[in-house]
Amino acid sequence: MVNNLGVDLPAVLRDVARQQRIPLLDLTARSRALLESLGEAASWPLYLTVAHDGVEDATHLSRYGAEVFVALVARAAAQARLPLARFLR
Repeated sequence: MVNNLGVDLPAVLRDVARQQRIPLLDLTARSRALLESLGEAASWPLYLTVAHDGVEDATHLSRYGAEVFVALVARAAAQARLPLARFLR
């Protein structure tokens, strides 16, 4: 996933985590699968919208979107067997 500056940020993060020998919860594939399964129209409530928040922003999450994405984080933490996972539901 290359941004508008030509940088593949997920690849950079994976490389840094590998070099530093630290865990990384790579949500790239999970979030892409979620958004593709929902489709464009059903994905909009995940983000800030004019109707609910006064702005339209396809980058920052709405409260609902944050709840959906934190569930992805919790599942990834559990699958990675991170100690943090026991504090997440």
